[in-house]
Amino acid sequence: MKPNVNSLTGVSWGLLLLWLYVLLPPPSEFPGLNTDSSVYLMMAEFFSGSESEIANGVFRGGLFPPVMPLLISLLENNIVWVHHLVSMFFVLAAVLCFMWFSRIVAGQTACWIVGAAWLSPLLLVFSTEILSEGLFLVWLFLAFRISQLELNRQNALAMGSVLALAILTRTVGIAALPGYAIWLWRGRYSMTRLSQLLSLLFLALPVLFWQGYKYWTQVGGPTQYINAFFDKTISGDGMFIVISKNVLALANVASANGGWVIFTALFILALPTFIERLRRLEFDASFVACYSAIILLWPYPDHMGRFFLIIAPVIVMYSAISIDAVSRSRGWRSSRAQIFAGIAISLFYIPDTARYVRLMQMDVPPELSGYKRNGSALRVENAESQISLLEKMHYKVSAMRQVNLTVPEGDCIYSVLPDFLMYSSQRRSLRTPERVVDLTDCRFVFVCNFGLEEFDVKPLFPLNEPEFDGRVPLWYFANEKEELQAALFEISDLREAAGS
Repeated sequence: MKPNVNSLTGVSWGLLLLWLYVLLPPPSEFPGLNTDSSVYLMMAEFFSGSESEIANGVFRGGLFPPVMPLLISLLENNIVWVHHLVSMFFVLAAVLCFMWFSRIVAGQTACWIVGAAWLSPLLLVFSTEILSEGLFLVWLFLAFRISQLELNRQNALAMGSVLALAILTRTVGIAALPGYAIWLWRGRYSMTRLSQLLSLLFLALPVLFWQGYKYWTQVGGPTQYINAFFDKTISGDGMFIVISKNVLALANVASANGGWVIFTALFILALPTFIERLRRLEFDASFVACYSAIILLWPYPDHMGRFFLIIAPVIVMYSAISIDAVSRSRGWRSSRAQIFAGIAISLFYIPDTARYVRLMQMDVPPELSGYKRNGSALRVENAESQISLLEKMHYKVSAMRQVNLTVPEGDCIYSVLPDFLMYSSQRRSLRTPERVVDLTDCRFVFVCNFGLEEFDVKPLFPLNEPEFDGRVPLWYFANEKEELQAALFEISDLREAAGS
């Protein structure tokens, strides 16, 4: 029997993505230095039944939704397997994207376009971090696919459940609610009122239960995100400034992931399809519209790369649909034009993808190999830069893991990196206040000159003040060139120095 061309194309792309995302990256026990991964892992400890005071405190005081740490807890916090799980989410998302997109264009064309989209360095890099975006993409494309099915009770319940899981994975999943309301309204004649009500309950009850629980068990509750929005966007910089910063951040993301040419071309091509699908009130276009509004108004431009990767594949799909429309209007073979577009996108991404493969395969000293599965280590230009960065990561982690050798269990530490320090040392940690007189809740303070990019903090604060010169730390840690420095002080010593 002659093999089906569509099947061969799909299997080939599937194997390539499986290799790139799951098999190529080396096993790693390094969770990364970002806040999210540390919080997810500590929440997962709580779900695993840990009696750790740290895990219990993070769960009760944190704002992150529960689905990601729940799944991590099923792997018993084995970080090597957690990394593989996160990578598999991206591959599964590609499969679900194909299932949605192949109902819009021909199957072989869908393979090429989806495959090309998943060669994006943006998706490849973030698949190496313990973050929830990959899982969110799974729920998103599953919802897109369900929206194409017949409107009946089973699909309505499935849609409500999937959207509940999306919101409980990333709160920004609320961007799907307007499209969901429109979808239910469209089915008002094909579904009973009971079916629509049950769908709403399947969505609302888990979300309301979680938000209600968090509201009653933590200071500020889930309203903290809303307060941050109003403080920084409405009362702070102002909406125009926030949008301007986010657009500039988006431009930087585009420049670093395929370049301006591919981004501008895809955006221009995608726009007509987006407008047309929004006019028809398609579920996917409603989500893209609401999600785009949220990320443009959200006052955290440093996270724009993570925000944008959610809709980046959709923009590629919309571009292909636009090419299909133009091809049909001119009497061309639309599938061939779309496949050529997929090849063109792949060619733009190939240099970055090749660098990703090269850096992943590069030999490094054994003590550094675990750090390669980290987004920062894959954004460098060459092997020398990667070695230097991996060495710095190793020193940072080593410094923070020294803390539990000095700080007694049950004591508290101030730090500008409280989440990762808490995870690494299993000691309670609070963010360092701006003034020494406010160092009242913890006995120790961890100071460093790294990991401060996100914060308006001077290196080695508060030891950079003149009155603290010459104070002897409990321990001091630095690499050979003293580029990275860290020290641990007891608060009483600092107070004595401040008062002398």
